[in-house]
Amino acid sequence: MAPTSSRRTRLMVLGGVLLAAVVVVVLFVLGLRAGQGGGQGGGAGDEGEGATSGAGVGAGEAATAVPSETAVASETAAPSASGVPDVRPDPTVGALPPAPTAPAAPGEHPFTELFGGECLGAYASPWAETFTVVDCAAEHPAQLTLRGLFPEAAGTPYPGEAALASRLNLLCTAPTAVNTAAAPDVADLRWQASYPATAEGWDAGDRVFQCFFSTASGSPLAGSLVP
Repeated sequence: MAPTSSRRTRLMVLGGVLLAAVVVVVLFVLGLRAGQGGGQGGGAGDEGEGATSGAGVGAGEAATAVPSETAVASETAAPSASGVPDVRPDPTVGALPPAPTAPAAPGEHPFTELFGGECLGAYASPWAETFTVVDCAAEHPAQLTLRGLFPEAAGTPYPGEAALASRLNLLCTAPTAVNTAAAPDVADLRWQASYPATAEGWDAGDRVFQCFFSTASGSPLAGSLVP
């Protein structure tokens, strides 16, 4: 009985050892599979996270590469040191031409270049855009005797065409504007004038009027009528 009991005991111990070994192997295999499964799941998560991260970087790069409207605006109107865009008006837009400083030489000139005193050829109207200046020693159909300025300051509302025209009789026939004694034999001497005819010109600073003398019959003038 003792040997049988001893053998049985040994078999039980051996069986327990084998069972334990099997359990360990099974647990190892299961653990390995679980670890592999977890590693694969983690890999997918890494790939997903990497894709999301990569997409985020790509979008950030695109946003940086493409300037926004604000960036374009800041490049177009660069801010000054005070932070206010340094946008300055073009001084040539709407600006009046410089006033002439001396009578124009013989030749064709725009009306803005006439100083006063010029004798004119082929005269038709005081509103012409250009005039032909000729020598006053020769006969001529007309003369610009005076270029003057209305006294209103900048910002004064436009008085109106009729109001300005009503002042010109005194201005153009004053002794400082014409020397009628220089043409004693001219019975039909007449004057005509140009002046700021629009509110736009007046608001831009135009205060110029010009007094022209010619004859109603078209007969030429001889000499100068400037006082």
